[in-house]
Amino acid sequence: RYKKGSSDYMNDRGRSPSYTDRILVKSMSNTTIKCTGYGAADVHTSEHMPVYATYVVRCVRPHMNCFHRDQEPRPQFEFSEIVFEDQNHLMFRKPMVMIYSPFSEHPHKGKSSKTSTMKPSFTGESLPGPIKCAVQMTEYLEKHALVIIFRDLAEPREDKMFRGAAVMELQGRVLYDEDQEVSLDVLCLSRKVGVIKCKFKVTNYGYTPPPGGAPGRVPKEALMDEE
Repeated sequence: RYKKGSSDYMNDRGRSPSYTDRILVKSMSNTTIKCTGYGAADVHTSEHMPVYATYVVRCVRPHMNCFHRDQEPRPQFEFSEIVFEDQNHLMFRKPMVMIYSPFSEHPHKGKSSKTSTMKPSFTGESLPGPIKCAVQMTEYLEKHALVIIFRDLAEPREDKMFRGAAVMELQGRVLYDEDQEVSLDVLCLSRKVGVIKCKFKVTNYGYTPPPGGAPGRVPKEALMDEE
């Protein structure tokens, strides 16, 4: 440790100088992130120097529906069941599940239940409603994932409600009108705390242009996918 305001080490017996901070990153299977630099900043306002890193990140460019003639099928994800098959973390007293997606309004929340259990199950009203996608291109959707988050609303403090999260990658799962099932690991603070089983189906909810036409719609003769 440094003496505050200087680059001199404290005379702590048996203590070796070292960085205290780590920078953790995670990328999805179909994206990349590369560290191009790492070091410590010459800042002495505390006992430790902060660390920094620079990265090159491959981002997924969103598609724009207004430039495509075909506006269907417009997919939506409908979950019929989310159930814990294994869980060794904490007791749920008022379990609730919510789902985030990068291609729809979020978060999607289910209703909480009042059943105390180590292995909650979610069906019916306890599940979020259909997750309607803002885009219809399968190749774009399969580059993304749904994040399923579990909370215990019995906790009085917001920061204590979190019980874990699972990531459902959509690669190979945008299949219309097929009953699908997947098992996912639930992580909490980078530690596996359980396993869930999800049952869902992808359906077409259609496309209804807003009054006056879709925003940014280009003239018919300018469309790129003319037959």
